[in-house]
Amino acid sequence: MKQTKKNCKKLMSSSLLMLSLLSILVTTSTPVTARVSAMKIALAQITVTGKVSDSRNTPLDGITITVKGTKTSVITDAKGVFTISVPDNATLVFSAVGFLTKEVAVKNNKLINVVLTEQVSSLSDVVVVGYGTQSKKDLTGAVSQIKATQLENENPRSVGDMLRGNDC
Repeated sequence: MKQTKKNCKKLMSSSLLMLSLLSILVTTSTPVTARVSAMKIALAQITVTGKVSDSRNTPLDGITITVKGTKTSVITDAKGVFTISVPDNATLVFSAVGFLTKEVAVKNNKLINVVLTEQVSSLSDVVVVGYGTQSKKDLTGAVSQIKATQLENENPRSVGDMLRGNDC
């Protein structure tokens, strides 16, 4: 008999709790619905695909595409194609060595094709030495130049002969 009373009390307690919650939901249903809709909009993910190429329309592989402000990223394949799942209001950052970084807003677009611009940097005089490269201004010692006409007109037996100017 005690067990039945205990179960009855639990059932009544649970019922009162459910009625209280139902009452709260009914009186605040509009704001809760609005908040849930806002959360769904904020979490809306879309799958974006596209192709990355250079100014000559050559597909670029190995380009990193990152969702700005996150750690989510992918890399283009050999055909320059990528696929990434992002929030519909995200910004994609395209980057690679030798190219200028480019940012593109997704704006609910499911197809984004990007043309990256090559990053041109001028090199000063670079001299190739036996163990690496050095800038011409930092080089100490003798410097020789070999011209293509020298190779065509002469028959040197070694690189040393070319540097000395010998016609062996």
